[in-house]
Amino acid sequence: MNIAIAVDLSAESYFAVRWALDLRARAREQGLPTRCYAVCIASSKEPFEFQSLAYPDTTEDPGVHHRITHRVRTFLESVDDDVDDVEVVIKEGEAAQILSRFCDRHDIEWLVTGMSSAGPLARLLVGSTVHDLIDQVPANLAVIHPEYAQFDPPLNFTVGVDFLPGSDSALFAAAELAELTGAHLNLVHALQDAPTGTVHGGLVNYLANTDIAHLTAEARNSLESMMEELEKQFPDLSYSTLVHSGSPQKVLLDFIDSHDVDIVFLGKILHSTFERWTLGSVSRTLIRKMPTTIVLTPH
Repeated sequence: MNIAIAVDLSAESYFAVRWALDLRARAREQGLPTRCYAVCIASSKEPFEFQSLAYPDTTEDPGVHHRITHRVRTFLESVDDDVDDVEVVIKEGEAAQILSRFCDRHDIEWLVTGMSSAGPLARLLVGSTVHDLIDQVPANLAVIHPEYAQFDPPLNFTVGVDFLPGSDSALFAAAELAELTGAHLNLVHALQDAPTGTVHGGLVNYLANTDIAHLTAEARNSLESMMEELEKQFPDLSYSTLVHSGSPQKVLLDFIDSHDVDIVFLGKILHSTFERWTLGSVSRTLIRKMPTTIVLTPH
């Protein structure tokens, strides 16, 4: 298992390091070979993630690379003493691009990052490296909530399932992590029962009231079928299948709030900017709200 951690010496990246090292420990317990990288990026363009270090240009000061590496190593040791095998990587450039290329070149399975303490409005207006990573990174992207930065049992995972290809990858990642941690899986599907806009204009009613009972049963059967296939590889999984009416954003946020969810898993879907503004994005809505730790999986 190859794990990369975005480290900027902030409180947010402290929790990202803690979560990633806990994941590494769980993998080790299962006898899985692991490699762990702490990737620190010098960039004056990031408004709240990486800018606080104020790195000078390494071409002007050859010794700065060594000093930054030492600072990152000290930061890692403040989280856990067992970090000798964590490779520190210092890069310069635009954070999302650098991290995405690093994940691609090193076969990273999990990229772990914190979310800025800036509020939802600031993240929406100013931007966020995490939002850029949603579209770019070819790995499971774990955005860590400080209150859910360790795998403390009993663990409760939720997978948002819309039966698109991304759902399969999200479910597989959740099952893989549940096997390592003993977590219970909740498969949640939202039946959209209100008119919604389309990119072609007009409104589409996903279902009528008379269809709800029938479609709920059909959706639950489909969820059970997905789990039957998954149980062939993960036979010891504990899970529940749930179908609720409403928008996916509201269904997931309400479920997370009422069930103390440790991680929510979503499959990434590439949308144009126009589609994101008109139809919305479940992943971006949850990232702005940050109700818990969020894992976004590539399709």
